Amino acid sequence: MTDPLFLVGDVGGTNARFALARRGDGRPRLEHFESFPAETHPTFLDGVKAYLDSCPVKPTGGVIAVAGPVTDGAIDLTNSPWRVSEGELQTLGLNPIRLINDFEALAWGAPVVPEDELASLGGPAQGD
Repeated sequence: MTDPLFLVGDVGGTNARFALARRGDGRPRLEHFESFPAETHPTFLDGVKAYLDSCPVKPTGGVIAVAGPVTDGAIDLTNSPWRVSEGELQTLGLNPIRLINDFEALAWGAPVVPEDELASLGGPAQGD
């Protein structure tokens, strides 16, 4: 049986980054990574659709981290005219799909980053 395939994304006012993710060994494995300037597509939905059209295998659900507050499953991006809702994303065959704030995504991701890939940004390094 093949692991489920999910869309993951990081979308801000300047750039949109997408990948396909599969679970494995307790960590997500990313494939088919793509990054493009947000201005390349007139709407958020157009950007996601263009990415999905380039995928060899289609994800069935996913999560997209966005720069700005998510209210009732919708985002009005900070520093961008892009707006989208989870309901609109479902029209692309993504169900379940979640929009989350990018800081929330960092908090969810931090525990799965291997220790040798972490770097101290301030104060003493761990173990000092």
